[in-house]
Amino acid sequence: MNTHYVVRFKDGLGKIITGVYTELDNEIETDSNVLSYVRLIVSGKNYNERKESARNLAIDTQNIISDTCDEGISWHEYLILSDLFETLGKRYGLTREFRENAII
Repeated sequence: MNTHYVVRFKDGLGKIITGVYTELDNEIETDSNVLSYVRLIVSGKNYNERKESARNLAIDTQNIISDTCDEGISWHEYLILSDLFETLGKRYGLTREFRENAII
């Protein structure tokens, strides 16, 4: 399974764009055009820490996407995120919470 990132950046014309990408290189942390990003990886030493990590990923992802009012994300990107968060919701018992908050 690929590592996914949600990235908010300015393009060459200064327009703010949000997208879902896989396997970004290390330049993301130093690129001046990158405004914010979330690496969609759940981490933690035990189930409860990983559950909280999944919840925080959903919140951070929603915050980045909502900050991009102009375009939002494409349907393809939405489906990638929906599939990812549906899997995490089932794994960590967050399906109901994710649905109530329009994450899936």
